[in-house]
Amino acid sequence: MVVDIGADTTEISVISLGGLVLSDLLHFGGNKIDESIITYVKRNYNLVIGQKTAQSMKERLGSGIPGNEDTMIVVGRDVVSGLPIEMEMSGGVVYEAIKDMKTIGVLEVDESICNSIKMILEKTPPELAKDIIHSGIYITGGSSQIHDLDKLFADITGIDINTCEEPEECVVRGLVKIVSDSKYKHLAFSMKSKILI
Repeated sequence: MVVDIGADTTEISVISLGGLVLSDLLHFGGNKIDESIITYVKRNYNLVIGQKTAQSMKERLGSGIPGNEDTMIVVGRDVVSGLPIEMEMSGGVVYEAIKDMKTIGVLEVDESICNSIKMILEKTPPELAKDIIHSGIYITGGSSQIHDLDKLFADITGIDINTCEEPEECVVRGLVKIVSDSKYKHLAFSMKSKILI
């Protein structure tokens, strides 16, 4: 079982014998989390921050469970004066921003992903469910690096969670393997170019 939390989508899939058994695609990912942080900080702190700052906050302060009290200095523009200011933000701010994603039209990230994981597990054939329990669930994608997200999923499912090294590069490394290894080359799709005269 693989949970891939990408930039624009989150895909939960069960794979067996080189084929896809079950899959669910959620239409949100890391970019929506960044938007939620921007909206939350503007609404609660009167501070306008950019996409890069929100992404840094997510990566450094984001957490799947409450209690992360790490802090960082954020530079943004004050809504009232229009002048740039510095403000210290804590992990609790990012946690609340993620929980508050209803403001941009998305249910809570952790709740949606956890519900989808549970739904896929309920539909998984018993033989494969046994394998998932023994091998665990693999989480990948850039936003899977959110602190303690693996603990949240483990608490919800009761199944071990495996995190990948450099998860933001997993898809690219997989594609390189498919294209470069003759054993997997039949999986690659090449477009035939048409010459227009």
